[in-house]
Amino acid sequence: MFNRRNIVYLYDGSFNGLLCTIFECYKNHEIPVSIEENNNVQQELFVEYKIILTDDEKAFRVSNAISSKISESSLINLYYAYLSDAENKEIACLEYVIAGFHFGPSVNSRLAIGCVSQVHNAVKRVKNEAHQYLGFVRFRELEGGIFYSEISPKCNILPAISKHFQKRFSNMPWMIYDKIHALCLVYDGKSCCLTPVESAPNIKLSKDELKYEHFWKTFYNTIEIKERHNERCRMTHMPKRFWENIIEMQ
Repeated sequence: MFNRRNIVYLYDGSFNGLLCTIFECYKNHEIPVSIEENNNVQQELFVEYKIILTDDEKAFRVSNAISSKISESSLINLYYAYLSDAENKEIACLEYVIAGFHFGPSVNSRLAIGCVSQVHNAVKRVKNEAHQYLGFVRFRELEGGIFYSEISPKCNILPAISKHFQKRFSNMPWMIYDKIHALCLVYDGKSCCLTPVESAPNIKLSKDELKYEHFWKTFYNTIEIKERHNERCRMTHMPKRFWENIIEMQ
């Protein structure tokens, strides 16, 4: 039996941190009014806060319990919902796990339950945006032969697209910088790692890249039939929020 309390749980923003928060909720038999990232919350007077420390052993116990007692797909859903930009996603994830332990594998078919619907919608948002970026990521060659790309996704999609680009460009070093979430996905030709960054990497384009970009912009501006320019049609094929990261629009 869970009691709803006027308390805010604070975690470090990691997935393991969220799993540890779920562990503490079960340990204390309580559902907090909110679960927030420790670095993003402005603490207020007369509100009780509780900091949850990340413990990999506790996180493993929770993930193992979800996989075995609910389903492996439910753990994946939980992870994708965590990557989303959905409002109050942490509370939705907690309630989804509680419902999962109650109903078992059938929880994912119970979309009338609010938290289940929220999690499924969040998963859909992440997967749809990740799929879009598989086609919209544009690499630029830097001095030293490293290929670099900047993206501005709404959701934290780098973990969802890392395997695709690691497989597709397995023979060259590259990095993808997420400006919104201050994360950088780096591949050195052998292994891939995701690391937080404080600011955008200091890059210098290669001479060949500058030349090819000039050629491409010239081609792009020349091939258009000015009399048939259709801004709305262009936004339909390439949503405007992607424009800042594509060469021909800079």
